[in-house]
Amino acid sequence: MHVQRWADNFVELDAHVPDRLADARVDPADAAAADQITNLCDALSFTFCFEEPASGSVGSFSYTVGADGSATLAPWPLRVPVLTETVIGYRAGGYPQRLDPVERVFRLRPS
Repeated sequence: MHVQRWADNFVELDAHVPDRLADARVDPADAAAADQITNLCDALSFTFCFEEPASGSVGSFSYTVGADGSATLAPWPLRVPVLTETVIGYRAGGYPQRLDPVERVFRLRPS
């Protein structure tokens, strides 16, 4: 289901989802719930990478991301009170020929 968001011809992929879920013995509702979390993670990570403040929602979740790498999420689905991760990326200037690593901290907390 994750690939469908990025594919050009998602209609063709949609036709295969029920069979693939049945083959994998995955409940469609469980798959949709997991896909919502994956979509939320994609939204947070892409927003973080652009280093500009943004906000939005995915399904029942709303989020904000600050230019400084701080982010909030509601409702809070995690078992930890705050999620902090060190992320390594590369400066846009010269990429991909020149890989100039940049380390930043991403901090997610309840809103």
